[in-house]
Amino acid sequence: MSNSKYSCKAALKLLKSGFKFKSISGSVERIFRCLNDKIYITSENESYILSQYEFLDLFSNEEFMIINEEIEDEVDPKKDEEYYSFRQ
Repeated sequence: MSNSKYSCKAALKLLKSGFKFKSISGSVERIFRCLNDKIYITSENESYILSQYEFLDLFSNEEFMIINEEIEDEVDPKKDEEYYSFRQ
């Protein structure tokens, strides 16, 4: 399943199920994940959050691949949220 390529719509369904994806456009590799119905996108030089509609609009021509391994140096938004809730 990790070598398969997915369309934007197929990737969105799987993102909402908890999968992480990557896409490579030119020399830019982006990582995609979904949390609270928002799509979190990170790369070496950018980081932003999109609604599902914005994601479909902006990345409709991309192909996506599932990421199986954990990526170092990335903050998991769910763990980050849990961490800061304990500190209050």
